[in-house]
Amino acid sequence: MSAAGTPDFDRTGGRGTDICLVVEGCYPHIMGGVSSWIDWLMRNLPQHSFSLVSVVSGNEPRAAKYAFPPNLARFSELDLNGSAPAGRHGRFKTDTGQ
Repeated sequence: MSAAGTPDFDRTGGRGTDICLVVEGCYPHIMGGVSSWIDWLMRNLPQHSFSLVSVVSGNEPRAAKYAFPPNLARFSELDLNGSAPAGRHGRFKTDTGQ
Protein backbone atom coordinates (compact mmCIF):
# COMPACT_ATOMS: atom_id res chain seq x y z
CA MET A 1 0.00 0.00 0.00
CA SER A 2 1.14 3.51 -0.69
CA ALA A 3 0.74 6.13 2.01
CA ALA A 4 -2.45 7.38 0.33
CA GLY A 5 -4.05 4.02 -0.42
CA THR A 6 -6.21 1.17 0.71
CA PRO A 7 -4.52 -1.30 3.12
CA ASP A 8 -3.17 -4.47 1.55
CA PHE A 9 -4.36 -7.80 2.93
CA ASP A 10 -3.67 -11.50 2.45
CA ARG A 11 -6.20 -14.02 3.81
CA THR A 12 -4.73 -16.98 1.90
CA GLY A 13 -2.64 -18.42 4.71
CA GLY A 14 0.15 -18.95 2.18
CA ARG A 15 -2.05 -20.73 -0.36
CA GLY A 16 -2.57 -19.54 -3.91
CA THR A 17 -5.81 -18.21 -5.34
CA ASP A 18 -7.78 -19.39 -8.37
CA ILE A 19 -7.84 -16.10 -10.28
CA CYS A 20 -5.64 -13.00 -10.22
CA LEU A 21 -6.95 -9.71 -11.59
CA VAL A 22 -4.62 -6.81 -12.33
CA VAL A 23 -6.57 -3.58 -12.71
CA GLU A 24 -5.50 -0.06 -13.56
CA GLY A 25 -6.53 1.80 -10.43
CA CYS A 26 -10.28 1.51 -10.90
CA TYR A 27 -11.35 -1.11 -8.33
CA PRO A 28 -11.93 -0.52 -5.46
CA HIS A 29 -11.28 3.23 -5.70
CA ILE A 30 -13.78 4.32 -8.38
CA MET A 31 -17.53 3.57 -8.44
CA GLY A 32 -19.21 2.35 -11.62
CA GLY A 33 -17.92 1.17 -14.99
CA VAL A 34 -15.14 -1.41 -14.89
CA SER A 35 -15.14 -1.40 -11.08
CA SER A 36 -18.80 -2.46 -11.01
CA TRP A 37 -18.03 -5.30 -13.42
CA ILE A 38 -15.06 -6.50 -11.33
CA ASP A 39 -17.16 -6.47 -8.16
CA TRP A 40 -20.00 -8.28 -9.98
CA LEU A 41 -17.56 -10.89 -11.37
CA MET A 42 -16.09 -11.77 -7.97
CA ARG A 43 -19.49 -11.88 -6.25
CA ASN A 44 -20.98 -14.09 -8.99
CA LEU A 45 -18.14 -16.62 -8.86
CA PRO A 46 -18.17 -17.44 -5.14
CA GLN A 47 -16.65 -20.88 -5.79
CA HIS A 48 -13.39 -19.18 -6.89
CA SER A 49 -10.89 -17.25 -4.79
CA PHE A 50 -9.40 -14.04 -6.15
CA SER A 51 -6.24 -12.00 -5.80
CA LEU A 52 -6.39 -8.43 -7.01
CA VAL A 53 -3.60 -5.97 -7.76
CA SER A 54 -4.68 -2.37 -8.26
CA VAL A 55 -2.08 -0.43 -10.26
CA VAL A 56 -2.14 3.19 -9.08
CA SER A 57 -0.06 6.31 -9.55
CA GLY A 58 0.37 9.37 -7.39
CA ASN A 59 -0.09 10.26 -3.76
CA GLU A 60 -3.68 11.47 -3.89
CA PRO A 61 -5.84 9.97 -1.15
CA ARG A 62 -7.56 6.72 -2.19
CA ALA A 63 -10.20 4.85 -0.25
CA ALA A 64 -12.14 1.69 -1.07
CA LYS A 65 -15.59 2.55 -2.40
CA TYR A 66 -16.65 -1.12 -2.38
CA ALA A 67 -16.93 -3.62 0.48
CA PHE A 68 -14.66 -6.48 -0.51
CA PRO A 69 -16.42 -9.79 -1.22
CA PRO A 70 -15.50 -12.77 1.00
CA ASN A 71 -13.78 -14.61 -1.88
CA LEU A 72 -11.30 -11.75 -2.44
CA ALA A 73 -8.47 -13.42 -0.59
CA ARG A 74 -5.60 -11.09 -1.42
CA PHE A 75 -5.50 -7.38 -2.29
CA SER A 76 -2.59 -5.06 -2.92
CA GLU A 77 -1.84 -1.74 -4.54
CA LEU A 78 1.13 -1.32 -6.84
CA ASP A 79 2.05 2.37 -6.86
CA LEU A 80 4.01 3.20 -10.01
CA ASN A 81 5.54 6.21 -8.27
CA GLY A 82 6.51 4.31 -5.11
CA SER A 83 9.50 2.20 -4.23
CA ALA A 84 9.64 -1.49 -5.12
CA PRO A 85 8.31 -3.86 -2.42
CA ALA A 86 10.99 -5.60 -0.37
CA GLY A 87 12.24 -8.79 -1.99
CA ARG A 88 10.96 -7.85 -5.45
CA HIS A 89 14.19 -6.60 -7.02
CA GLY A 90 15.88 -8.15 -10.03
CA ARG A 91 14.64 -10.25 -12.92
CA PHE A 92 11.54 -12.40 -12.94
CA LYS A 93 12.06 -16.16 -13.15
CA THR A 94 10.20 -18.07 -15.81
CA ASP A 95 9.15 -21.71 -15.93
CA THR A 96 12.03 -22.37 -18.34
CA GLY A 97 14.56 -20.91 -15.90
CA GLN A 98 15.49 -18.03 -18.19
